[in-house]
Amino acid sequence: MRKIAVCSFLTFIATGVLSANTVFGVCGTGFTSGACSTQEASGAVDGNWSLTSGAESITGTNAYVTQTGQFPFPNWLANTSTGEWVGPQVNGNESNNDAPGLYLYTETFNLTGYNLATVVLSGFFAADNSAEIFLNGVDTGIGTSSFSSLTAINLTSGFLQTTNTITIDVTNSSGTINNPSGLFVELGGTGTLGATTPEPASFAFMGLGLAALGILGRRLRS
Repeated sequence: MRKIAVCSFLTFIATGVLSANTVFGVCGTGFTSGACSTQEASGAVDGNWSLTSGAESITGTNAYVTQTGQFPFPNWLANTSTGEWVGPQVNGNESNNDAPGLYLYTETFNLTGYNLATVVLSGFFAADNSAEIFLNGVDTGIGTSSFSSLTAINLTSGFLQTTNTITIDVTNSSGTINNPSGLFVELGGTGTLGATTPEPASFAFMGLGLAALGILGRRLRS
């Protein structure tokens, strides 16, 4: 019984030191820069995901939030509070055709100070016509070929201690009639900060814990 009490107390201390933190900069599509809780309006530029290249003749590197209330909705699944469809058309007017070819959507985030073994990126995505996820240039093996249902995202390895890049390659198939292209992502990240070197507050918490263990040890011996 005494051993159980000590182990439970140590677990409580460890929980206080190694708490999970939200990874800043990991957002779904359709949000303002770095603010995954504030969605952009239809036609606005996505604040986190950029369209780095593509078959479309586009200006700059912008991904635009697709306008709702017109084609390709309701064929595409509906937007949610954690993700909106984006595409290459300026002002988000995807009722027009998009050129066939490859569109690369990219988001970056920094993991400096994180214990990489604890980092998890999870969520869902859909694409028109198909898509594949790459993390820091490496194919994750996660792909989809559906714009009407969601495919799960779960990334637990392949991270870097500095800037990381997640790229989703979207392929728009050939065709000339009603051939829009788009990407929908719901995504978040968590990980442990200060796992190797606890912050001052964590040191104070550990000190209190060790002091309590000392008192507990004296009582066990008496």
